[in-house]
Amino acid sequence: MASHDKLIKEMTMVDKMSTAERYEYAKRRRREQLERYFAAVGNGQTTTDHNGQRSNNNNYNSRGLKITFKPDIILLDSAARNDIDEVRQLLEAKVNPNVANCDGLTALHQAVIDNCLEMCQLLINFGADVNALDKESWSPLHAACMCGHVDIAKLLIDNDADVVALNIDGLMPCDMAEDEPMVFYIDEVMESKGLNEESVMAIRNRAADQMLDDIKDAVRSGRDLEVTDEHGATALHIACANGYYDVAEYLLKNGAKVDKKDKDGWEPIHAAACWGQDGVLELLVKYGANVDAETNNYERPFDLSEDPDTKRLLTLLKRKAEQQLFARRSSSTSRPRSNSRSQAIKRLSISEKSKVSYSEAVAEAKLRSEALIRTDISEDTERNRLNQEQPASKQSDSAIDLGTINPAIDKPKDDKTSTEGASKKNTQEASETAESSNHRNIAPQETPDHRPTPAAPDPPSQKSNIDDKKSKDKGCCIVL
Repeated sequence: MASHDKLIKEMTMVDKMSTAERYEYAKRRRREQLERYFAAVGNGQTTTDHNGQRSNNNNYNSRGLKITFKPDIILLDSAARNDIDEVRQLLEAKVNPNVANCDGLTALHQAVIDNCLEMCQLLINFGADVNALDKESWSPLHAACMCGHVDIAKLLIDNDADVVALNIDGLMPCDMAEDEPMVFYIDEVMESKGLNEESVMAIRNRAADQMLDDIKDAVRSGRDLEVTDEHGATALHIACANGYYDVAEYLLKNGAKVDKKDKDGWEPIHAAACWGQDGVLELLVKYGANVDAETNNYERPFDLSEDPDTKRLLTLLKRKAEQQLFARRSSSTSRPRSNSRSQAIKRLSISEKSKVSYSEAVAEAKLRSEALIRTDISEDTERNRLNQEQPASKQSDSAIDLGTINPAIDKPKDDKTSTEGASKKNTQEASETAESSNHRNIAPQETPDHRPTPAAPDPPSQKSNIDDKKSKDKGCCIVL
């Protein structure tokens, strides 16, 4: 085996290669690896890799036991090396042609990917399943269309390959075709089978419709909607990952948990974001999903998304949620209050004090200022009413005193006018007396008709209220 340093250098070289060059290089490395192995198994001698690194590889392990492989494994390896003769020998020895590796890939998958038409024909002749699916539900025809191997696609279709098979992403083989010859051929095949846009759409929705029917049956039977698979995923996780909007909506309407986590800490919103299901994302947020929810690896939906459009949608949904939260807080702080001057408050500890936002403090200061102004106006109105009910004699004395003190006021021309003027002057003097007793130092103002009126008190500023809020010992106030 090559040393670590040489592998690092090799990685740098591979990074500069094109995709085709990497593919050929990987095949050459694999051939060299197998040659070294078979040479070591054959003679038990030291071998040298393609970089000149020597290693003592033989067919015995550290316990002295000979290393052997199952025929199934050998078949997969022989198909990957395009060894027609060895594959034929194994198939004639009744080795299963549909054996798959850990990823679900069969020998036919591998032969299709490697564009080995002869190997594909051999495997099909010995019963290989042309509709075998790997762990992501890719059939050999998906692989042929993706790689643009038209001849192999024709071979598979001639042997009854399913042209409308759906993989885990809900894609058909025709969706994988990119090269013009492959696109032309697969479209021609689908048209010959009578598959138009409407019928294809019905097939695409077949899985979603079946799932919706199963969920409805579960609801009617009272079965649990939170049943999980081996990964901890619920039906809502699966519906969101596949973009089954109707299924997800039905589940949410019937009480499915929008924040249920699987074994990796993924909520349904993470699955929808990862697979770019924008419509389902909006639905989940409508039902209370957290756009900033984190997985066990501290990944948010935004971090899992690779689609720029989905990322923009998540940013917009987050901003909208923040605006709605701010609006709810504003409405809760501005709800109608009682006429009492005292305010309902909540005492907070010092550790909670820093959590009070500036907007909340301003809102409280504004409310308290308005309450003080309303109280002052009510007190002035009540005081004026009481002064007007004082005895007439006192009003007369007050009128004489005011006339003496303030010569600018003209004497009345008749008794009726004199009495009214004296009453008004008496009211002003009484107001001054009451204000003096209440420690208010407000001078009378003169109107154009020479009648003094009390000056309105200046409302307390928001800054003074906020400063007063900050000066509280061991806590602060927030309006409920």
